[in-house]
Amino acid sequence: MTRPSAALILVTLGLSSGCIAIKPTARLASLEEAWHDANEAEAAEEAIYEHTLAEQYRLKAREEWGYSDYGAAEDLARKGENYARRAEEIARYGSADEGAADRAKARENLENAEDIVPEEVDRTTAPPTNADEEDQWDE
Repeated sequence: MTRPSAALILVTLGLSSGCIAIKPTARLASLEEAWHDANEAEAAEEAIYEHTLAEQYRLKAREEWGYSDYGAAEDLARKGENYARRAEEIARYGSADEGAADRAKARENLENAEDIVPEEVDRTTAPPTNADEEDQWDE
């Protein structure tokens, strides 16, 4: 058997290290696309919290990618993309979750129910509590 040459080892290491950067680079590209979409939807004004987190994750992911810490860069880019998509959704539709329309309708129903629900309860006409009924049995 022959020993592998140093050139073959270097070529193998070079190819494998190049492949390591592919996934984080693709994830950063997805983040940039999501960031662009969020900015088009004016998420900076409508979804300040999500937009700010997306921006900070984006900047940190690019920094870690520059330091060749590809695992951290990919993880940060994934989080940034999630926040950018959520910011875009909030900016375009008003909320990021599916039950928002139901909650908005329930809130509207509650606001319209002001005439039905009293502001204060008259305690003199309140029904007796269980403690009052127990006093009757003690006598």
